Amino acid sequence: MDRRNFIKTGALSAALLANGRINAGSTAKLKTLPHYGIIITSQVDWFRSDPRKALQTLADEGYSEIEFSGELGIPDTEAKKIFKDLGIKPLIGGGAMYQLIADKEAFKEAMEDCRKWGKKYFACYYPFLDSQKIVPIDEWKKVCDRMNEAGRRCREEGVKLLYHNHDYEFNITEGIIPYDIILQYTDPELVGIEMDIYWLEYGGQSAIHFLKKYPGRFPVIHLTDIDHTTAKGFADMGQGIIPYTDIMPYTEIGGTRHFIAECNRAEVTRENVVAAARYLAKMKYQSL
Repeated sequence: MDRRNFIKTGALSAALLANGRINAGSTAKLKTLPHYGIIITSQVDWFRSDPRKALQTLADEGYSEIEFSGELGIPDTEAKKIFKDLGIKPLIGGGAMYQLIADKEAFKEAMEDCRKWGKKYFACYYPFLDSQKIVPIDEWKKVCDRMNEAGRRCREEGVKLLYHNHDYEFNITEGIIPYDIILQYTDPELVGIEMDIYWLEYGGQSAIHFLKKYPGRFPVIHLTDIDHTTAKGFADMGQGIIPYTDIMPYTEIGGTRHFIAECNRAEVTRENVVAAARYLAKMKYQSL
């Protein structure tokens, strides 16, 4: 969404906004997600034990897009046919900054993987070239420079780079939230943001705040819930404390087009995957 459309949308929706939340008393028509996807790994038992059956489960539960890296445990040609038959689109691959910037062969392989599957995006899950997690603001700006460089390389390969956050982007550093640096110093033409709402809220921040502050920057969001414990562990979608029905209207401002469930547990089960899909299929929220 460009800035003019954002301003127009904001004017039209002003009556619905109340203290950063949609007014619960509004009579606006409720919406449901147009589609939703999932990030998977072939290493978890429920998928590895029978990849064909697992992919059928994803389709049966309404997942239409998939984020994954590496192999799926079945021949690529067969997997491509299954995706086509089931109506599931390989959308996003992913890796770390090291393979985008420092390892030319790894970058080549990552882009070949995207081309092979027809993936539209490549997500950078880890932005540093080393093991640091809390760094000075000047180092965060260097991360942005690297992201812009990697984004330019990806664009040359026909792929849009995404920055995926965890919680360390929200450790206040020199009075600044590093996530603001990422959004302010990366070029929107080169770098999209894959907002992981679990980690953002885990870090004590508001997804609504950032969706409103940076319109059009979030083509993809990751959907996971926080449980009701003080440890803020992972919960199945809709079973935790994140106010998704409040957040979702603002994805219109954020420019979100892809909603990716992430069952981010030590041991993901088929039941977790099914629970997430059924919540997303039924979730209703007000439109701006």
